[in-house]
Amino acid sequence: MQRHPDSSLTRTVKMTPCDYQILEYTNSELRIDGVPFIVILRFHMQNSYALTGYVLQNWEAKIEVTSEGELSDVEVFLEDLRHHSRTSPSSDTRFFDRLNGLSVGPLRAFVSGSCLLPELDTVLPMFFDGHVGMSAWRSSFDIVGEDCFDLAGKLVPAFTTSSLPSDG
Repeated sequence: MQRHPDSSLTRTVKMTPCDYQILEYTNSELRIDGVPFIVILRFHMQNSYALTGYVLQNWEAKIEVTSEGELSDVEVFLEDLRHHSRTSPSSDTRFFDRLNGLSVGPLRAFVSGSCLLPELDTVLPMFFDGHVGMSAWRSSFDIVGEDCFDLAGKLVPAFTTSSLPSDG
């Protein structure tokens, strides 16, 4: 379903609050600092929620995966995220809520918070040590999921960046 960019629905979606979780990769249980590389957004829809995940482009090189087993762990998580980032909004928030407690293995919860959609352009780049540009953070990520919603509330296919809305 196509929506005109000036429609009232699009304006409503842009003012939608969302929660975010940023996950990091670390190659050792003893290592304190990891490399943030996944952003998961939970959009607050009317009486439901929609999840969308983003992974840094070229993430395998950026996080410097040290073993095939850890690469497999990350890929399994991305498959789970694809599954939970489905097209229909859901009232089930357990997957997202549990991410905040992720602290064992190569994937760990890094930071979480809530803001309005337009604020993501300011908030998210602060956590990526220059790997993500201000106000253009989406251009540094691939969307993860089966068909899922972009930041303008439009349905987009998995692993695309060209369908993401520009600022403006």
